[in-house]
Amino acid sequence: MSIYCPRQKALQMVSVEEFSLMLECLMGGPDHRLPEKRWTWQRNRLVLLFLWGSGIRVSELVDLRYEDVEAGEIRVHHGKGNVGRTIGYPTDCDDDHRAWVELGLKAGRKPGDYMFTSYGPVGRWSRQQAYQVVRRAGRRAGISRPVGPHLLRHSMALSMLREGSDVVTIQRQLGHSNPAMTGIYLSGLDNESHVAAVRARVRERDHDAALAAERERASGPVVLNHLVQCEVFGY
Repeated sequence: MSIYCPRQKALQMVSVEEFSLMLECLMGGPDHRLPEKRWTWQRNRLVLLFLWGSGIRVSELVDLRYEDVEAGEIRVHHGKGNVGRTIGYPTDCDDDHRAWVELGLKAGRKPGDYMFTSYGPVGRWSRQQAYQVVRRAGRRAGISRPVGPHLLRHSMALSMLREGSDVVTIQRQLGHSNPAMTGIYLSGLDNESHVAAVRARVRERDHDAALAAERERASGPVVLNHLVQCEVFGY
């Protein structure tokens, strides 16, 4: 007998391959002859890496100051609802963060200055400017659907789920006050993902039952109470 399981439409996300293309398609480069082009390239690259790697909100990103990012941590002072939190970012952002700080020091930036700015002024960058960086990178990478900061944030959360992170960890990283908000990302997992998870759980139960049986044979008859039987044998 076969059981039909309708395939749910997985929520869209930016794949690793697509994100790599977005980074490759940024204008300028670290060796560009114009300082302004080097500045813009490194800033835009770190913007993409932080959005993709940490899931930070774009409003939180543009509010960051140099002193808020250190040793793999980002201190968000004014999150949603004006609630602060500390979040992490992947180690593959470290080199780009160091390079960006070095450029800032050469340009006379101070620890309390806004982290993401244009080449000349030190005023706060706008959310729209950050959004345009992501949107243009997506178009240049040949991604047909619109790509914005929130899609990168969503992609990070969905990737963490698929890698086995628990919902509470993702909730704290994203800054959701309600776990139900984070649970929405679970709908991005297709049927194969949760079926595979359940089948793995069954295999673990069978393995535990086999170990229990082996111990029983080695030590002689053992009477298990009802609760232990239910746990070991899946009743």
